[in-house]
Amino acid sequence: MTLLLIHLGLTAALFGLIWTIQLVHYPAFHFVAREQWSRFHAMHTRKITFIVFPLMLSELGIALWQLFHGPAPLLLIACCIPILQWCLTAFLFIPLHHKLSDGKDDSVIARTVNLNWLRTVFWSVELALLVFLIVK
Repeated sequence: MTLLLIHLGLTAALFGLIWTIQLVHYPAFHFVAREQWSRFHAMHTRKITFIVFPLMLSELGIALWQLFHGPAPLLLIACCIPILQWCLTAFLFIPLHHKLSDGKDDSVIARTVNLNWLRTVFWSVELALLVFLIVK
């Protein structure tokens, strides 16, 4: 139960963060002036990584631990979502941010916002599953 509560706490933190990024931060990219873009994006990337990386790494570690210690079917799903999130981040979002580091591109920003709904939904589902497992 302790690992489940830790998993819940990490996922809840990422849930709050991803919804903030999805509804406020990524859409705000459109309002950054082109002449400020390079400095802004470099600051964003550095500072968001400082917040997100330890949370995602910890969540992944807890999920893998639970995954390899015989989780129930719903917990199995909740434990696979962090793996999926790492794949999405590595194969979709890091390349998008590399493109954005080359310069402001409204089409890449729009693609980032639209694709980020995947991570937003997955962290929402994971949180709902973990809450359900704790409550039941």
